Order: sequence, then C-alpha cells, then structure tokens
Amino acid sequence: MNWLLLSILSSVGIFVSFGYFGRWVVDNRWAVAVNYTFCGVGGILLSPVGGPQFNEVWWIPALMLGTAFTYLFVKMAALTQSGGLALSTIASQMSLLIPVALAPLLYGESMNLWRIAGIGIGLISIGLMVAPSRSKGGESFSKSADSLWIDALIIFLGTGLCTALVKYSRFYFVGAESELLFVGCVFGIAALWAWVGVARAPRLDRALAIKSTLAGLVLGIPNLGSLVFLVKALGSGLDSAWVFPMNNLGIVLISSVAGWLIFGQRLGIKALLGIGAALVAVVLMR
Repeated sequence: MNWLLLSILSSVGIFVSFGYFGRWVVDNRWAVAVNYTFCGVGGILLSPVGGPQFNEVWWIPALMLGTAFTYLFVKMAALTQSGGLALSTIASQMSLLIPVALAPLLYGESMNLWRIAGIGIGLISIGLMVAPSRSKGGESFSKSADSLWIDALIIFLGTGLCTALVKYSRFYFVGAESELLFVGCVFGIAALWAWVGVARAPRLDRALAIKSTLAGLVLGIPNLGSLVFLVKALGSGLDSAWVFPMNNLGIVLISSVAGWLIFGQRLGIKALLGIGAALVAVVLMR
C-alpha cells in the first residue's frame, strides 16, 4: 500500500509540474528530454544489479515504452496547458480502462458486469470533460474543442496501452531485482528519442534552455518515482485490477483539487460531472 500511495503522489507531481510549465514559459520538448535523461540515469544508478545487459528479455517492451513515452509526455504537457489540469488527468487516468479490460485475457483475472459498467461510465467521463461549454467564442472555440478531443483521445489510448505493457512486462519478463534497471532503460530510450526531437527543432537561446533544463529536472523527480513505485506496487502481490483503479482514483481526486487550489482552474458543471463519473467508474472497477 505504501508503494501505491507514493505512486499516486508522484503522478500528481507530474501534472502539477506540467501546469507550471505554462507559467514558467519553458520549451516542452527540451524539458521533457532533460526529464527523461534524469530518470534514465537515476533508474540505472539505483538498480542493485548494475548496468543493462543486451540479452535481457525485456528489451523489446522497453524500446516500445520508451518510444511512446516521449511522444505522450509532450502531448500531455500541451494538453495540460491548453485544457487544464483536470482534463489531462482524466484523459490519462481513465486509460486504466484498457489494462483492466485486457486483464482477463492476459492474466486470467475476472471481468464482471460491474467492471463492464465502469468501463462505459469511464468513457462517458472523458466525453463530459472535453465537451465544450456555451461560449461567445463560436467557431474558434469549436475548433479548440475538436483539438482537445483529439489530444485527449491520443493520451487516453497511448497511456492505457503503455500501462498495460508495463504490467505485462512486470508479470512475464521483469523480476524484482531488475525493476529499477528496467525502468531506467525505458526512460533512457525515451531520452534518446526526446533529444532527437530537440535536435530537429529550432535552437533555443541560452536563457530559455537554462529555464527549460531546470523545469525538466523538477519534472524528472516525480516522473521517476511514479513508474518505480507503480512497478513495485504491481510486484508486491496486489491484484492489478485493484491497483490500477485505486492508483487512478487517487490521482484524479488529488489532481483536480490541486488544479483548483494551485492554479485557480474553475470547473464547470460538465467538468464536475465528468470527475464524478470518473470516480464512479473507478469504484465499479475495483
């Protein structure tokens, strides 16, 4: 349970960091690259089994996860800045529907009517969160809402499939002694891809590069903790059908409160209904 609580708090720290990115005016790609470099080096240095070996059976899933993480993190940072902390949290955390739905096929875990209902309500919650409110913005607001829909859907599907692959890798390939090494390699691969993206982008001036580097280090601390603690929670014997809902329930609740207290992000009626539906969905999927 302690690992799960630490994972929740670390994940909330990620979204809060993203929220500050907009205020600090940093380059998202540079900050994400620094963040993944910190996480990759940290995970490998903390590993009790030393450096990676190229005959590890988990290299393919690590490569897939690292590649996807880079793209999703940049998308998530942009969505947090444009759509708010609550929307990006709901989009990513309702992705638990995917690993929960796959659990019966991959691990023989049960799927009952309550969990099926939870999946349906979870999808509704995302729709409520991105549904546009009445505004004088007219057509321009509609285009913005369409963009939010696309970004939220990408994060939902991408994060869900990545979470499922983390669980699959921990279940079949990664032993307890290799957890930190696996995490470090995933982040290291993500860092390589992130720096490729930075190299292809226009060069930053020195002040922006320094500010973005510091922002990346701030983000890297909770990011490393979130995956390390989640992997440890999954390896502690707890049922993933319980770990994922409880993890995501805590993140949705605390992030929504943080968005209101820290950033003053007011939530409309539809957004509040979306958060309520998300919480109901998580409870049903226990």
